[in-house]
Amino acid sequence: MYNMLINRKQINIIILFLSFFTLFSCKKHKPVFHRQDVSNNIFFLETPVDASIGYVMQNSANFTELKREYRSNLNRVLKKPNNLRWLKIDFGPDTEFKDKTIALYISQLQSSSWLWCNGNSIRKYGSIPPHEISCGTVSHFFMFPKPIINYEGNNTIYIQVWPGPLGMISNTVFIGEQQ
Repeated sequence: MYNMLINRKQINIIILFLSFFTLFSCKKHKPVFHRQDVSNNIFFLETPVDASIGYVMQNSANFTELKREYRSNLNRVLKKPNNLRWLKIDFGPDTEFKDKTIALYISQLQSSSWLWCNGNSIRKYGSIPPHEISCGTVSHFFMFPKPIINYEGNNTIYIQVWPGPLGMISNTVFIGEQQ
């Protein structure tokens, strides 16, 4: 009888140990959300309001680095008050993005904007003068169709921005997988 009690205790301890081991050894795997920071790759070009994407692409070499201290007020980089700002971001996708749908995330972009990727129009927010309509200060998410992305090399994003009196772009800009 005494041996039987020990065996039952041992069995209960083993069952308890296995239950705890199973419960605590199984990690809950959260999906990994890879980000590719492109905040240091933002350049700008000032153009008249009627400048086309073709003109901007031809003048790609004339873009100037948009320093972080000017991002909170895009009007400080203007030489002429009613001109547009074109922003340019060059990136080669990280290998984690191979054959995945990716997007550009901008935590804040104030005023109207129109985004192009590799010469393809992606999305437009608001409208440019003379009939200005601003989208305000909102987070922006621009998803890129897979066929327009060069997964093996360089990609160029152009953003036409009419910043109005309070135009700005945040310092948090990244490429991420569309979840």
